[in-house]
Amino acid sequence: MIKVEGWEFKVIEGSIELLKKYNPIIAMEVWGKERREKFSKIAIEKLYKLGFNSYRINQSGDLIECILNDKIYTLYGWLEVSELFLDWDNFIFQRNYG
Repeated sequence: MIKVEGWEFKVIEGSIELLKKYNPIIAMEVWGKERREKFSKIAIEKLYKLGFNSYRINQSGDLIECILNDKIYTLYGWLEVSELFLDWDNFIFQRNYG
C-alpha cells in the first residue's frame, strides 16, 4: 500500500509500464464531493484507460463492479456523484480478462 494523499494520479502516471506489465490489483481511496474533481477524477480516468475496472466491496465481502463517473454504486444503491454524502471511500481496481 502506498499512501499518497491525493497524488494517486502522479503515482499512476509514473507507473504506467509497470501497471500494463503486471496488472496489479489496486486499492485506492477515492474522494467524493468537491474533492473528487481535484484529487480522484484524473487517477480514475487513467486507470480506466489502462483497462482497469472499478469495484466496491459489499457487506458480504464480494466485489461489485461500479462506474466512477457520474454515478457510483454504494451500499444504498446507485447514486449521482453529487449526492455522495461520504467525503471518501475505498475502491478496488483490477483488469478483467473475460
